[in-house]
Amino acid sequence: MVEHYALITSDRWRVSDPAVVATAVAAAVIAHPDVSQTATVVVCAVALVVVWVSAPASRWWLIVAVVVVMACVGLRSTAANRSHTGVALGDVHGWATVVDDPRDYRASSRIILNIDEVRHELWARRPSQRQRIMSLAGGDRVLVAGESVVLDPVRARRVRHEHVQAEFIADYLADVRDGSAVERSVNRVRDVVAETSATWMNSDHAALFAGLVIGDDRRQSAEMTQRFRASGLSHLTAVSGQNLTLLLAAAAPALAVCGPRVRWVISVMLVMWFAAITRFEPSILRAALMAIGVLTRTVTGRGGSPIRLLAWAVIVMVMIDPFITTSVGLWLSVGATVGVIAAVGVLGRADISSTVVTAVAVTVGAQVGVMVPMLAVFSSMPVWATPVNLVAVPVAGAVMVVGIPAVLIAAVVPPVAPLLMTPLSWAVRWVDAAARIGEAIEPDDPPLWLAPMVVVLSAAVLVGTVFAWAQRSQRERLPAVG
Repeated sequence: MVEHYALITSDRWRVSDPAVVATAVAAAVIAHPDVSQTATVVVCAVALVVVWVSAPASRWWLIVAVVVVMACVGLRSTAANRSHTGVALGDVHGWATVVDDPRDYRASSRIILNIDEVRHELWARRPSQRQRIMSLAGGDRVLVAGESVVLDPVRARRVRHEHVQAEFIADYLADVRDGSAVERSVNRVRDVVAETSATWMNSDHAALFAGLVIGDDRRQSAEMTQRFRASGLSHLTAVSGQNLTLLLAAAAPALAVCGPRVRWVISVMLVMWFAAITRFEPSILRAALMAIGVLTRTVTGRGGSPIRLLAWAVIVMVMIDPFITTSVGLWLSVGATVGVIAAVGVLGRADISSTVVTAVAVTVGAQVGVMVPMLAVFSSMPVWATPVNLVAVPVAGAVMVVGIPAVLIAAVVPPVAPLLMTPLSWAVRWVDAAARIGEAIEPDDPPLWLAPMVVVLSAAVLVGTVFAWAQRSQRERLPAVG
């Protein structure tokens, strides 16, 4: 066993962080369908240069491996694009699988159906049809009849990351069958979260609670959605790695009696089950892959930096689903993660372990990280997002961490429900109040440079404070050493 670990951790087979990051960037660019060939070639060439410079001359195998990864991503992306366009249209009759939970809008409802391995979006506008599809859940099978029609090119591009290939115009939706055992368990957890929170909170706050703990924002009103976007808090309804951390920590005592490999298998199954609860949102998929990376490194005895795990997660995601590169949510999640990793690195260099300072640093780091993708996609970002996040994120994080176990315990043991749900209700109100204040103080038409300036100044103040604190602590320790 010792020889096995020595072989795995041998420096001969170790890939540098810059090489993995460069490969991830190149893979993402190759997979993105809207990046030009010239830009792709340039990025791939730069990535190969980075790999070459960061590796000894004897590592020809590394260059070959990176080229193979790039080629595989390219082939996978080409195949995905071909399958996305070559869709047979016409009359449809048969069983369809509900891909995701339906979403209700002001004048219509939308659901994604998998019919004969082709994903369709169905828009329901009649009250009876809307009520019918809103009763469905992800994984359900429903007997349908209707017509499959081509999507408008602009619409097709917007829903590409969901793999929607056509629109379904339904004549009727008939019998419904439940999905698999896993899908039924997932839907049951989502139902318990919705029902229990609705018992202790008003409809708006119950919808926000579901968004915080499982990323289910379907029931949020248009006003709440706009409020959280305007205040820079919309990311809170995209679940993060905190939830996975709690899940694995809660399971740790029971898994302690298992062997390393069995513990790894069960832990990975738990991670993927939770990812299924959130409907495999890009942010939680990224967190799940990083968690699996940590579990794998624990079993094999290998170390690794967080940025390396993030890069590997991106590589795996674009290998599995090239269209995920068109998801704005993914890049906001990746950007926030990079910012958090950098912030924690700064604290580590300064040898600061304060919980309060860490919470502030993580929040500011995440804001710095999302700044680039937000400006690139939306050409704007909320001006006061950083201070509003400093107020809301710590409380929202507590809700994310204890939300699911609290709801499950409250559902199973009703007498303890007030003790668990009342504090959570007040915490959700706090987050919503922060969003309301953030929306109220947001300027109507701020200049483009103002929001980035606030973020950069916040980061500069934080870095200066951290290092001043570190120097003060070092001076206080000097007499004791002497």
